[in-house]
Amino acid sequence: MDLSEKSPKRAAKIVRETLSKSVLLQDLPWRTFYAVGGTWRALARLHMRQRQYPMNVMHNYVIPTRDALEFARLVERIEADALLSIEAVSSARRPLLAYGAAVLEDIIRQAPPKEIVMSALGVREGLLYSQLPPDARREDPLIVSAREFNQLRSRAPGHAEELFAWTSRLMDSTHLGEDEEDRRLRHAACLLSDISWRAHPDYRGSRAYDLVVNAAFIGVDHPSRAFSGAGGLVSAFVE
Repeated sequence: MDLSEKSPKRAAKIVRETLSKSVLLQDLPWRTFYAVGGTWRALARLHMRQRQYPMNVMHNYVIPTRDALEFARLVERIEADALLSIEAVSSARRPLLAYGAAVLEDIIRQAPPKEIVMSALGVREGLLYSQLPPDARREDPLIVSAREFNQLRSRAPGHAEELFAWTSRLMDSTHLGEDEEDRRLRHAACLLSDISWRAHPDYRGSRAYDLVVNAAFIGVDHPSRAFSGAGGLVSAFVE
């Protein structure tokens, strides 16, 4: 924005010339592009609102490449005053939307990635992660987070592991063909099955779903997040 003197058209030219010299884009075609940073997230927030996406969680929000290209072009064409009035995006990020869209469009044009995946984490979190002991880095972040939720909110935290063991025996006896990812999500659902017990019985299901779907979990995509939330909802109704 500064180099172009706040001219989106001039900014697009700067982006195009700069990225054409980048060797990093040579390895990107048909791989996943992980978008890190506040301007990317602001664009994704706007995309969510435009598409009426049913979740508000930013982490692991996926935009197909073709859709991202069309959206970036649309943002670049919108008048600056209109962008500044968009309430879905923070006021500090609104002036940067057109410039972020210009960068996104040129990345897609020069090295079309398979998809765009938004990250709620950044360099700071990566640095902290790199300083964790090796054993901690090997832990499953979804299970660790679900276990902490279980410890904080469940009546009898130990019951979740008993439930997981019982459902494991059930799955083994039925031969339903559960893979490792299914087993992982079932474990998380068991850990989250009683986190809304303090709510009124009529609202425990929806409360459990809201807590899980909107939780700051990582290591889980949006379909799996919805699955885990539904597991909490069903268990609350069954109870």
